Amino acid sequence: ACRLLLHKGKVFKRWSVPLLAFHSVVDMAVNYLYVLSCQVVFVGFLVEPDGTTCDDWVGLYRTLETLTGVCWFVICCRFAVFVLTSMYMLLNSGKIKSCRRQANKKRINAALEEFCHDGKDMGKHVKPLKAVWTLSSILAVSWALASIIGCVRYIFLVNPPNGSGGDIRSCDPLDDSACVLPFPSNFYLNEDASTDTGFRVQIDGFSLPITKSGEFVDPSVINELDGFSTIAPILFYLEGLREGGGKGVDEGSGLPTADTLEDSLTSKSTTLLIDVDAMELVPHFSRLSLEKQEKPILTIQAASPLKHSNHYAVALVNAADADGALLPRSPGLVKLVEENDDSSSLPRSDLFKNTLLPALYSAAPWITPADTLPDNIQMLFDFSTISENSQLGKLRKVRDTTVSMLNSPTFEWTDGPEGNVKTNKIVNHDCSVPGNFIARTVHLQLSIPWFLEKYGSGHRGATLDSAKVLTGVTEETGNLKFIVEIPCSLEAAATSSFSGRELSSVVQYGHGLFYSREELISDTKFLHRMADENGYLLIAADWRGMSMFDLPIIARVLLADPSLFQATLDNLIQGYASMLCMLHYTQTSMLTELPSFLHFNGQPVPVDPDFEVTFYGISQGGILGGGYNAVMGSTNLLKRSVLGVPGTPFALIMGKSADFEVFNNIMLLNFYSERDIRIMLSLIQMAWDTVEAGGLLAPPVAETPPPVLIQAGLGDAEVPTMAAEILARSYGAKTLPGNPRDVYGIPRVGAAAGSQVGPRCAYTEVLYEKEYGELPEGDETPDFNNVHFCVRLDSALQEQIVEFINEGVIVDPCEIDSCIRTKAWCL
Repeated sequence: ACRLLLHKGKVFKRWSVPLLAFHSVVDMAVNYLYVLSCQVVFVGFLVEPDGTTCDDWVGLYRTLETLTGVCWFVICCRFAVFVLTSMYMLLNSGKIKSCRRQANKKRINAALEEFCHDGKDMGKHVKPLKAVWTLSSILAVSWALASIIGCVRYIFLVNPPNGSGGDIRSCDPLDDSACVLPFPSNFYLNEDASTDTGFRVQIDGFSLPITKSGEFVDPSVINELDGFSTIAPILFYLEGLREGGGKGVDEGSGLPTADTLEDSLTSKSTTLLIDVDAMELVPHFSRLSLEKQEKPILTIQAASPLKHSNHYAVALVNAADADGALLPRSPGLVKLVEENDDSSSLPRSDLFKNTLLPALYSAAPWITPADTLPDNIQMLFDFSTISENSQLGKLRKVRDTTVSMLNSPTFEWTDGPEGNVKTNKIVNHDCSVPGNFIARTVHLQLSIPWFLEKYGSGHRGATLDSAKVLTGVTEETGNLKFIVEIPCSLEAAATSSFSGRELSSVVQYGHGLFYSREELISDTKFLHRMADENGYLLIAADWRGMSMFDLPIIARVLLADPSLFQATLDNLIQGYASMLCMLHYTQTSMLTELPSFLHFNGQPVPVDPDFEVTFYGISQGGILGGGYNAVMGSTNLLKRSVLGVPGTPFALIMGKSADFEVFNNIMLLNFYSERDIRIMLSLIQMAWDTVEAGGLLAPPVAETPPPVLIQAGLGDAEVPTMAAEILARSYGAKTLPGNPRDVYGIPRVGAAAGSQVGPRCAYTEVLYEKEYGELPEGDETPDFNNVHFCVRLDSALQEQIVEFINEGVIVDPCEIDSCIRTKAWCL
């Protein structure tokens, strides 16, 4: 500032003070924006609904808090500089004529001269500042250049560098559109006598998509498995498919859709999914994804989870090119079956000739057998599914260890500073206020068994400790924070014997995508009313791994390190165990001992001794709830579940959701093409199966899950109905007589009425005619609409939920109007 202010050059001297003032204003604005950003981070990611700091982010919170203090200090200093420079400009403007003004000008200039100007003093003050300024400038310019290079690399690069496609020996030769395709494929399976299937996945990292940081995705989490997913999308491509639109050479043939699943078992289908062991076809639907992109891909989705430890094959037959003629066969397939001269691939060649082709001919008798590869078999590959133990072993071990520890004679839930139960906050509400149905909100904290490697600040991205899981022993504990909401009717019952309701049920709420338990407080007024009318106690915890407090980890997965998804999966497993602890505390301690927060005016809330626990999850809460309900079956802590607008698998939901566009654009900052993203989603699904219904309910199902009621909306743009149908088939659910349409693989049965008990698991749909008619065909992403939110607010479906919770039976909400709505008017 001194060098500019007193520079001999007239131009510098003329503009130095205004520039200094302008820079001060800009600096204050930038620092204030940083302060505001920190406040958003504090509220969004670091501060819990009870006002405490998230244990995993305490260090980050303190760092940002310190930086916020520094910013305020800078703002104050800059404000002082701005005031001084403004006074200097005002006094030297020549517009104020007074003796006082001249005197002030002389005093200020004299002070500046004394500090900055005189010979040795100027050198003494200015030279060190000059060195600091020069070094700072170099660092700033270097940082700016690095940022620009990073932006160019991540945003403007559209093609991977030459040689990034991996070692050709790591690529399956059947599909040359991308190294890892077709996927899944037994090309990436090695024999391993130590596993349940006798195989182990062995994917070379060089086979997977390369990121814009120049690194290949780490496949280590996938290579631990002994087979491939039971529900992930199957991917491949053959040149010319896009031009032919997936149609077949025979009239009326082509790719089966989610609405024409029955065609996938007939000659109308150009894609065939074959159970090689049973020599029969498997229902599925197919679609050409990214057909408007430079790199399209064909996606096949099984209509329900495939069997564990089973051999499957995929075939493309009778597909046409743009002119309606047969597409040429895959060159790699022709070479493998007809022209194989490589001794290393002879076993695979023999497998295709002696096993896969006979299975195809048996399952699809309309294909004429031949001594060589028929011209109408254009693609053929096989894969083996994962064993039940490999897919679910860790999750079940964590669950069983947790139950064993909680049921130990030496374990008990105890309140107080030294106990494992703490009350962080209690908020009382006024029940006389119209529209308020909650009397009290209680924020609790439990100390629970911990199976991740670390707990505490900086460890939100921790993974499971294999020693703890294998031995079933953990001495480490972590905290679970959750919410209890007590409706006004329970307060009334405690304070008066003539009004209110006794506590009849506990309803555990599962929040939506990247929200938190706070959703139970702010976004579920309809559930508050339902609880007040029926005497439900509401509880909710975060989906650890998929809550707003996990977004920093999710951002790293999407933008930098996809292999970090292992931490998301392992945190979800810990999250399931944490919720198990919450249910155990609720049933064995809270509602038997009735702590003080369940008292009003000194009187306890009356509790029905036969109360039961129901889970109710919406959106992500329904998606994860499908797996949560299945894994909780053997614990006897959960009686039933309601899954609102859910689905499975997650990879299918993401690819067809209106929400996906945001995540897709973020991932494109790290990957070169949308095809790479689809490949990554299918890879991630292999690990995700552990916590999702598509993996937990893959046949044969060893554990019977609690009854479930699934509610979906036809026209939903956020969770496609085809995913809800797969979930319903996974549970063996039935539709009811009034359902607005027939659904393949989900037969109609009578609802509960009189002596008829109705189905154990049911699938109910509401048809929103306008939104359903506006859904795009093919692979286009739908536009947002209100269907996803209107399903939960539909009065008929709410009555169905109440009957399910209160009586344990499933009634038909569509008996009168077939659940047909003109439009989603709820918002």
